[in-house]
This record gives sequence, C-alpha cells and structure tokens, in this order.
Amino acid sequence: MRAQTRVDRRVKRMRPTAVLLVPFLLAAILFLSLSLPGVALGASSWSIRQITFNDYDDRNPQFSYPYLYWEGWDGNDYEIFRYDLRDNSTTRITNNSLHDFDLSVQGEWATWVRYDGNDNEIILYDVAAGQETQVTNNMVDDNKPDTFYGYVVWSGWAGTSYQIYLRNPTDAQPAGGLVRTISKSIYDNFAPQISGDHVYWLYKDGPIGDPAADTEVFCYQVSTVATTRLTTNTYDDAGLSVRGALAVWEAFLPTGTEIKMFDPFGPGLGSLTSNTYDDHGPISAMERVAWKSRPRPRVGNIPLLETNAYDHRFGYEVTLTSGGAGEWLAAFDGRLVGWTPWDGKDFEVVVQDLVTGERVQLTDNTVDDGRLPMQGGGGLAVSYPYVAWMGVDGLDPDIFIATMMPIPSFADVPPSNPYYAAIDLLRERRVVGGYETAQQTVEFRPGNHVWRAQFAKMICGAMNYLVGESLVAPFGDLGPDSQASLYPHDYVAVAAMMGVTKGKTSTKFAPWDDISRAQVVTMAMRAMTNAPNAQLPTPPPGYTGTLGNFDRVHAPAMRMAEYLGILDGLVGFGKGWDPWAPATRAEVAQILSGLMSK
Repeated sequence: MRAQTRVDRRVKRMRPTAVLLVPFLLAAILFLSLSLPGVALGASSWSIRQITFNDYDDRNPQFSYPYLYWEGWDGNDYEIFRYDLRDNSTTRITNNSLHDFDLSVQGEWATWVRYDGNDNEIILYDVAAGQETQVTNNMVDDNKPDTFYGYVVWSGWAGTSYQIYLRNPTDAQPAGGLVRTISKSIYDNFAPQISGDHVYWLYKDGPIGDPAADTEVFCYQVSTVATTRLTTNTYDDAGLSVRGALAVWEAFLPTGTEIKMFDPFGPGLGSLTSNTYDDHGPISAMERVAWKSRPRPRVGNIPLLETNAYDHRFGYEVTLTSGGAGEWLAAFDGRLVGWTPWDGKDFEVVVQDLVTGERVQLTDNTVDDGRLPMQGGGGLAVSYPYVAWMGVDGLDPDIFIATMMPIPSFADVPPSNPYYAAIDLLRERRVVGGYETAQQTVEFRPGNHVWRAQFAKMICGAMNYLVGESLVAPFGDLGPDSQASLYPHDYVAVAAMMGVTKGKTSTKFAPWDDISRAQVVTMAMRAMTNAPNAQLPTPPPGYTGTLGNFDRVHAPAMRMAEYLGILDGLVGFGKGWDPWAPATRAEVAQILSGLMSK
C-alpha cells in the first residue's frame, strides 16, 4: 500500500569545506541480525572505514571491481584516485596542475574531463595497461564522457551546438574513422551514455529560450550505425540512466512525472509507471530499475516518500520503502540499493540487500552523508558487497567505505560433509544463514527440518527474486504482516506470483508445516520452468526416473529434476528414498544449489 503521509522539512545547506562545530562521528561497525521463527540467521556485519584523510574535498565515488575511484582536490586542482579493494592500497592516477573531473567508470576503463587551461578535453584510462589517452585535443569544450570496453562517447561543441561523438577502439573502427559524430541535428545534444552496442543521449529540439522546445531521447546502435529517435512529444524527457540492458528516464507529462524505458532487445519503448505519484530519479542496473516517488500533486516541499524497484526479467515492481521522510535514492547495482534519508537534522546512508531483505543504516551522526544538498547526488555508490560514500570528517568531504562481511563458515559442516559444497554455496550467496551458538560460532544444523515459509524465503534467494513490502500473499494463514520484515508474507507472495507455490489450498499456505522432499523438488522445478526464456530438455520416451509414478502432481517434477541432474548429490537417493519425508536443511541446500547451477 502506498503511504499518503505528507512530511514538510527544510533541507540543511552546508558548504563542502566549511568547518563544522560538531565533529563527525563515524558509525561503528554495525551488526545486523535477522531472526526468523525457527531460524536465526547468522549476524550480517558491515565493516566501515574512512579511506581518505586530508584537508581537501573528495567526491564522486564509483566502483568497478576490484577498485573504487573518486575525484580528490589536492590543494590546487581535482585529480583522480583509485583504491584497491583487495589490499586496501590507494593510487593517485593523475598528478598534474589541471582539473580532472566528471569521472565515469565501467569495467576496466575510466574516462573523465580535463580542463587544459583553455577548454575541456576527454581523457580515457585503460586500467589493465595503466595507460592514459587524451581522446580530444581541440579548442572547444568536450563534456560528460562515458566509456564501455574502450568505446568513449561525449558531448562536444561543434561551432553552433553540442553534438555527440563516439571514439572506437583502434581495432574496431567503423567506416568513417576512429572518431565519428553520431548525432545529426542543429540543436544541442548532451548527457550521452553507452552500454553494450547502444549509445543514448538527450536532445533539445529547439533553441535555448524557446518555450516550445523540450528534451527528447535518442539511441544509436554502434554495430549497425543506425540512429533512432525514441521520443517525439511536447514535454521534457530527462534524468537518463543507462547501465545494462535498459535505458530509463523521467518523462515530465502534463499530468505528472512518470518513468519511461527502452529495451533494445525486447519490446522496445514502454512505461514503467502510470500512476498518481510523481516518479523521479530512475537508476538502471542490468535488468532492474530503481526510482523514487512522491504523492501528486506536489504541494510545498513534500519529500520523496518511496523507493521502488522493477525487475525487467520477471516483469514486476515492488515498493522497498514507504512513508519515509526524504529518502533520496542515490545508488543501485541491481542487488544493493542505497539511499540517503533525512533524519530531521542531516542526511544519513542506508543500504538494503534485495536478495536477503537485510537493511542497515550505516551512518548516524550530525553531518550530511552520501550527498551534499548544494551538489545533489553523486556522493554514494554501491557494488555488492561494498558501499562507498562522501562523508564529512569535521573539516571537509572524505570517502568512506563499508564492506558486508560474509556469513561465517558453519562450525557443524566440515569439508568432509557430503553436502558441504552445496551448503557453502548458499552461505556465500547469503541464501541461507545459521544458528548463533553460545560459543560464538555459527551452525547450519543440516539435519533440521525446513518449514514451508522458510523454503519460500530460500527459493526466492536462490532465484534472485525481487522482494518488497508492497506485495500481498494470496493466503490467509500467514498471520499479521509486519512492515518491518519481509518474512514470511512477502517471500510467500513472490513465490506464489512466480508460480513456484500454489499453497495447500487456494487460501491456505501452511507456513509452519514441514516441507516434504517432493514439495521441495516440485517447487524448484516450477521455478526453473517458469523462468523467462526457459528451454529445458525433454527426457527421452520411456524415461520414468528412479521413483516412478508415485504421485500425479509430484512424480513428473521428480522425474524431470532427476533427468536434469538437480537431484545429484542427494545422499541415499534411490528406490527406497521416501519423497514424503520432511526435507532437511542439507537436502534443501543440495537441491537449490543444483537449481542455481543450471
């Protein structure tokens, strides 16, 4: 349910280099425990540390594993720095008397703008080779670069307007040369982004100052050298975000702001939202999109109230937060979502893992973290299992980083355990947790039975389903639905929506009943069969499987699972194996690991 709460506030303004009267209080390591009835998940801890210590500004952190990049002021100009997540070392990539800024990083390539004393030029950096290349060398401004596997796009002044340029790697030049102009218009083109074979940008379809002019979205396909105008309307399209399969942006319709998207490999142009809310700030990450919403019409300074996420692969949306005061969405990688809620005094950093549902506030102090209101976004970055942000240490913005610590290895599952590999895989992926003991160890307890509610959560994690509080389960026996926990209602709701479970009846799920081996296998096979673009091989005629036709519903699933190898590794599986026996945690882990490997 969407919250209708109205909250008014005044955003505190702060100079980036202003001396603060209240010293920065670095959040200590936060330990988050998620307890479920019958299962106590191992504590998920975040290790937090400050990685820059200077008297100057550090800003715009961006991840590209195994590195974190940012822009840092050295007392004279902005330079580019890099932090190695493996050994905690810092490298200064640029060292000159010129401004290096507008950093953009993808994979093993980084690009930024350098002011050479006369105008802005584009710089490309090859991480693997440690080599810098100046892409442009002219007497006009070049801005907003983006890179993908050595391809670089940017907006450059062409004499009468800004146009979009594309530089190809030297081993992949198209007809027309190494650098080519890919926009063909008389007005300004700006904010280009590249992902894979496609370049997107915004275009002003009239001169500056013309009230009838608005911004539109264009797409260029590198391999075909074809340009497509995606929008033709009388309102602004802005806030373009492109990472992964989807391009998304804000459409300022007369009725309010909605989120539009373009999938070059599927249905093409479409709308993610069409509602009574204003939707803002979409962030694309692989096949998922996150954005913020506020009630419509906007009266006064109503903050953004909801964080929403959409899974394009499975085609559904969830609300992650509702009713918060100014929860400004700042970063999204498809698994981790980070935002900067206003706590009544300043902005803090909050992150949520969309697989486990775990949410933690990483800062709790009296200064702005993750963003500076006068600068907007760009101060928070996420890349599982890391979060980085721009915080203030008492004098100036510095870079902080938090690392999600892994769930400890299970004390009662040694490598000699036949289910060790399966259990350890699910532990690493955070699909399962363990029981904390008085001896400060974590046990998996592989012989324990699994409840149906627990299995719903486990299979959602194994299948990487998106889960949020806005979902409603079709079953009436789950008890009160706590807005503070996704368990069990929201996991059961997703499992039902994905066709994984049909319940004991249409209205009864029996969440606290032990789940049988047959039910586990059937639900796992439904998840596999219902996955988008699933193409499962067909068993040969006459293939009956080890257990034969023991049940009208579950025997076909068991037969297919055995044929696909999903049941490989189950101890004792054979003619005498009882499909109606309660499934143990170890057996569920083995089946889910087989599912995840397909």
